Amino acid sequence: MDARLSLNAVAVLCALFGSGCASITSGKEQSLRFETDPVGADCTLVQDKVEIARFQTPKTIVLRRAKTPIMMTCVKPGFHQERALIANTTSRALWGNMIVGGIIGVMADQTSGAAFRYYDPPKFNLVPASESAPQVSQAVAQGITVLPPTESAESTSQVTLTSIRESRTKNDHDSQKKVEATTPSTSSQPMLVEAGAWTCRIKNIGNTARPHYTLQFVVGSDRTIRIVNYANARAVILKNTPLTFTAINPRGSRLTTFTWMPDNSMTITGPSINDPTLPFYNEGICEKA
Repeated sequence: MDARLSLNAVAVLCALFGSGCASITSGKEQSLRFETDPVGADCTLVQDKVEIARFQTPKTIVLRRAKTPIMMTCVKPGFHQERALIANTTSRALWGNMIVGGIIGVMADQTSGAAFRYYDPPKFNLVPASESAPQVSQAVAQGITVLPPTESAESTSQVTLTSIRESRTKNDHDSQKKVEATTPSTSSQPMLVEAGAWTCRIKNIGNTARPHYTLQFVVGSDRTIRIVNYANARAVILKNTPLTFTAINPRGSRLTTFTWMPDNSMTITGPSINDPTLPFYNEGICEKA
């Protein structure tokens, strides 16, 4: 009886003041467990371009819920870099808030981040440097996409504990500064795509309602690539041969991989918007405007 009365009191307060009830029932924070095989990988988490955690696996991290995905990066001597995008979904508490607190309560939860929850990451299997590094993104669990490493097997295998400690010292000093996505060191290789504005007509394979769509890119003389359709998001270049880069699609916060061939054909892969555990594959041709 007392418990029901307490819940009713919360409901009345939410209805009267429009406060975020999801933040009351599920909180603004969430615990995620990070594990690797083998253990002992040095990892960082970046949320909305800000580094929010630095740790060694295994580790349980308490973080703030937010509407943006989390980028995890782990390194361990003798293994390829492990990168994963951790997506989020709507918290079940939000629907209760829709009933109890109305649209104002829902807006409050979306602003605070309590309206969202992150998918639980699986145990990540590190790839030995003696083996080939993954070349494409792969969905390994619901809402979890493993990305190709941004560094070569040789450079990954030569990471030392000293360099990790030095990196920790430097990053601890400015861990709250915003970090911009950077490209691998490929300055010695020419960009295989001419600078300028490009339009690509893409076959939306498997979608009969919308069989084609158009993507626009701006390739800068400074070797940058921006995806106009993704709110001018700056791409992260993974390699030059063939030109391969990634960017986060605002629709579902999905990391998408683009492969641009010398004949200006393009393939696009990534997690499906309807089911993040399933990949999609599109292809098309690009022309310079």
